[in-house]
Amino acid sequence: MNLISTAYWGSTDYYRQMLGEQGVINADERYERKKHLNRCNIVGANGVMTLTVPTKRVHGNVPVRDIRIDNDIAWQHQHWISLLSAYKTSPFFDFIADDIAPFYNRHHEFLLDLNEEIRLWTIRAIGFNNRKQITDTPCHEQKQYYQVFAERHGFKIGMSIIDLICNTGPEALYYLT
Repeated sequence: MNLISTAYWGSTDYYRQMLGEQGVINADERYERKKHLNRCNIVGANGVMTLTVPTKRVHGNVPVRDIRIDNDIAWQHQHWISLLSAYKTSPFFDFIADDIAPFYNRHHEFLLDLNEEIRLWTIRAIGFNNRKQITDTPCHEQKQYYQVFAERHGFKIGMSIIDLICNTGPEALYYLT
């Protein structure tokens, strides 16, 4: 059994790796601020933007399952506005907006809970089997797909899965395989 890190709107590479054998989310993984467990990259009008879910300060070796979101910061509104700004003109944002809005309309106490809700929605949205998966095989080169701001910034690889879904809709799984 393989252990998988949790991720906030994981990258396209993260989801591509999940196409392999069975695995489970590692809630005991030690939280490190420099990892992308609470960050994602999207492409906006001014280029790549990093969205970060603020977490409460922790000391020592704390498992991911115990990491609390700092909801004293208005991060949800900022993330939603950033997603609207980046993807409102994308071909499929209107089809998913009502599905993803609840992630930004209610408070989650723990980062793992938020990430898992997003991951499960993503799996359904792109047509994965509803299971946790990972592969040990190296990622192959990413297929390019339409990105709203590609003419301005060129194609950006390794973006968040939300970028792929907003821009390709039901064809997202094709770009991951």
